Order: sequence, then C-alpha cells, then structure tokens
Amino acid sequence: MIRRPPRSTLFPYTTLFRSLLNRQHFLSQLQNQLKKQKNTQRLAVLLLKVENLRKINEELGETRTNDLLKKAARRLQQLHFKPDQLGHLGSGFFAVICPQIENRRELIELAYSAARSLRASYRFEQEKYSITVSMGACLQAQSNESAAKLLYQAENAHTTQQQKGRSGLQIFQVSPANASLNRSQINKRLKKSLKAKRFELHYQPQYASSGHRGIISMEALVRWRSSRHGLIRADAFIPAAEDSGLITPLGIWIVNTACLQLAHWRKSGNRSMNIAINLVPMQLN
Repeated sequence: MIRRPPRSTLFPYTTLFRSLLNRQHFLSQLQNQLKKQKNTQRLAVLLLKVENLRKINEELGETRTNDLLKKAARRLQQLHFKPDQLGHLGSGFFAVICPQIENRRELIELAYSAARSLRASYRFEQEKYSITVSMGACLQAQSNESAAKLLYQAENAHTTQQQKGRSGLQIFQVSPANASLNRSQINKRLKKSLKAKRFELHYQPQYASSGHRGIISMEALVRWRSSRHGLIRADAFIPAAEDSGLITPLGIWIVNTACLQLAHWRKSGNRSMNIAINLVPMQLN
C-alpha cells in the first residue's frame, strides 16, 4: 500500500505564489536555519505588509491586485534573497529570513532597502500605482531561540508599528511584559481565559491556484485576547496548551465555533464555502 505524503509536504508554497513558502514551511526553513548556524551568528526575521489590500482590491480589481502582489514578490526575489528565505503568510504579509545579521543597524538598512523596492510604483498599462508598506522585525537574542518564537516576536513588533502608523519599521524589544510570558504563567492564564471566553477565531481566505476566481474556503485561526498582552497568535500559546492538556477543551471550542460560522455563511447563501481547521495530533485521539 502506497501512502501519500501529507498535503503540506506536497504543497510547500502558497496558492498565489509558486515560489514563496507558506507559513508552515517558512517556519520549518527558519528552524533549519537556526540549527545550522554557528553560536557566533545571529539571524533576523523581517515582515513586510502591503497595507490596505481591501482598498487596493476595490480600486484595481482582484486580478490586478494579485498581479501587484506577484510583482512585489519578484522585487523581493531580485534583492538576492534565496527561495528558502522568502515566504507569504497571507493577507499581503511577506516574511524574510535574514541570516548573519550583525546588529540592529544592519537589519534596519536591509528592511528599508526592501521597503523602498516594494514602494516603487507599479505600472498597469498606462497607469501607475503605489502602495504603503509596514514592517516588523526581530533580531535573534539567544542561540536557543525557536522559529515560532522569532516569528511571533516579529509579528508582535509589526502590530506595534501599525498602532503607531501604517508606514515604518518596528523591531521587537524584550520588555518585562514580554519576559514574564513564560510557559507556567501561560498555562495559568490559559485556564482563566478559557473560562472567561477570551479566545476568538479569525478567518483567512484561501484561493485556488488556477482556473477559479474568488475565495474557495476560509482557514480558521485561533487568537488569544489577553488583557495584558493584547492579541496573541497561536504560535505563542498552542505548545503550552498541548503540554497542559488544555488543547482538548480549546480544540472543541474552535471546532464548534468554526462549524457555527460555516453554518451561518451557508444559511446566508454561500453554500459552496468551506472552512479549514488546524488540528494537533493530540486532538485526533
């Protein structure tokens, strides 16, 4: 009997970009890079987001918006980033692994060089169109950092930058609040948050690679609305939830909530809509 490899192995790239890694494989490549580098080396993670995609889509249409994003991806590739260093995390988020970064100044120069390339006008026939780019980044602080933690820190920095203004760069800095978010404290707060219903689902659209226009499904992404740290992505708390066993009640809530949302969409007339839900092995027991 021949077993097919998992879908994530067959399709390491996003549906829109044939040469950019999806979130799962970007994290995998980041983890591999962390293992290979020497103790004296440090790397950085840089996020660049094309802002106001909804407005761009309204002005240019879906086809041209996708073309614009593809042109933006090619510009990043022309900056000599290798294929295993570039990813697209959805919603206009480009992610870059920046190896052998010596200091913050070097990271800042690299980030603004990439941003300048993306902000240069895009030509569609006789028209020119410009975009706004916001950035978040983190510089590896310790040799034993994990890929999930570095990406979370870069995303946290990007959220801070968006609160300040759409354009610009924010580099993650360790603060007492960030340092206090250790595993044991996460477990305690997860229990309280489950009872207080402080989790929410965000839905990321998924598109067919070809032969189909528009959204074909939604991916349900869980977020933790922490009173101390704001909106926390799954990468930062799912491992703790697995260790403590809280992933089971949390997973039940995620499935129930996503199914209720799907039923609402279908009842509203969108009968072809589907929802993808991420599960961990423990949930399949």
